[in-house]
Amino acid sequence: MGEGAKTKHKVIFYRDRCEENRVCEARCPKYWKFNEDKGKIHLKGMKEVKKKNPETGKMEGTNVFEIEIDRKDVKCNKDAAAGCPKNAIEVKPIK
Repeated sequence: MGEGAKTKHKVIFYRDRCEENRVCEARCPKYWKFNEDKGKIHLKGMKEVKKKNPETGKMEGTNVFEIEIDRKDVKCNKDAAAGCPKNAIEVKPIK
């Protein structure tokens, strides 16, 4: 098996850019789901990226979410990213 087959990737979801049009859910339902109760798209397994506030020294949310995925799940997430009209999704290899 080549090196590329083992490469992990991360999906980055920029919540502030999302317009909840559900293209991602249609293209990659394994990872993307519309939460009817909250009226928002949810990336399954997502964790919010935290950054340290220089003024308070506390870790704060960024409204950016990430998950790690296996190579086999890259295509559907790239399809979701390509269909997003607001570029709210990125898929990148983890180095």
